[in-house]
Amino acid sequence: MTIHLTTLDDMPPSEEAAIWAYRLILGREPENAQIVRDHVEHSASLAELRQRFFQSSEFTQRYRAAGERPGRNVSVFPPCAIQTEVDADTRERLFAQVAQSWRHQGETEPYWSVVSEPGYLMERIGETREAFLESGRENVERLLATLRRNGVTFDPSWEALELGCGLGRSTRWLALHARKVWGVDISAPHLQLAQQVNAQAPCAERIEWLHLKNIPDLQQLPEFDLFFSMIVLQHNPPPVIAAMLKTIALKLRPRGIAFFQVPTYQRGYSFDAETYLHLRTNTHDIEMHAFPQSEVFRIFREQGCIPLEVFEDGLSGHRDNHRSNTFLFLKAAPEIPE
Repeated sequence: MTIHLTTLDDMPPSEEAAIWAYRLILGREPENAQIVRDHVEHSASLAELRQRFFQSSEFTQRYRAAGERPGRNVSVFPPCAIQTEVDADTRERLFAQVAQSWRHQGETEPYWSVVSEPGYLMERIGETREAFLESGRENVERLLATLRRNGVTFDPSWEALELGCGLGRSTRWLALHARKVWGVDISAPHLQLAQQVNAQAPCAERIEWLHLKNIPDLQQLPEFDLFFSMIVLQHNPPPVIAAMLKTIALKLRPRGIAFFQVPTYQRGYSFDAETYLHLRTNTHDIEMHAFPQSEVFRIFREQGCIPLEVFEDGLSGHRDNHRSNTFLFLKAAPEIPE
């Protein structure tokens, strides 16, 4: 006789479990019954429900405020099995899954999907929209500070491309410095709202919004002098991240700059495309993926890009067993034959 043991972690979550997660992990009551139901609907097990709360920006802010530090050094951990290359059809299926998820987010909770804070839920956004748009300034200030550390001056004649612009909360600040900015996103609802909320922003005329409908659309992107992307790549499966970064490195102009963030390690994380598609098709979760640091360096090296700086940023949450990096690359000018 075979006995199958089911742990508590494997059990499906209940609304009561979600309510107690709010109380025990976040120290407060949930905003409303609907958000409790959403947590239950998007969590296949108690373990997934718990991770949703531990990975929330609200929890990580409390984590930082308490002055806690991760328990073990990520550098001693083993490698992750991450598939980064797949055939074109599989890559398109992966992209379609991400696009479907973000389209749903754009139609339901566009602000909260960008910054997962309770104040940015649609029921409260009338009071917090300005704070939301102001929050994008920090990402551009991080870019400018990193350029200064590396002796690079932001050229006002640059044309910039922001991948995953969402509602344009960083795009509007980037447009203050660049001659032109292409705001690119896979979610049409996000882009439509971005145009509305940024219509009166300073230098809004410098922004052109582009909808990335599929993987082939990457090849239609214009060339640019500056690539910018924060807390975006992490929501894509590794083969999609690879396709995006390869195109970015190729279309970056000589002497151009790439500044972007992506998680590069998560202990216990693995990715297999067919397994993922089997389990995740038709879900609307906001997912978190990792992409090997060595692959980032290889992709940009093959296009003649030189790393100027890499630093750990904590932008995907200050958690044990996890590393998120911000990269700064400079594309070398082509050599002139003697």
